[in-house]
Amino acid sequence: MYRYLPVKEFFVSKENGRYSSYGILVICEDKKQNAVKAHVSDAFAKYEDALHFANLCTEAQLDPIHLIDVLEDTL
Repeated sequence: MYRYLPVKEFFVSKENGRYSSYGILVICEDKKQNAVKAHVSDAFAKYEDALHFANLCTEAQLDPIHLIDVLEDTL
């Protein structure tokens, strides 16, 4: 089973200075172990948006190989 999770991250840029945003982490859960399958940084400004996206991907059991495409289509 794939579980998509929002992850808070902190960045510094010349244009924006310090800021935080949310990425998406994908974990494959099975009976033996949990393994990180994918991670996309700096995708959402708001936690609620990241959580909603993560929940939709988890419910649909989106294969992580499609994460970038779906994320680009969403944004």
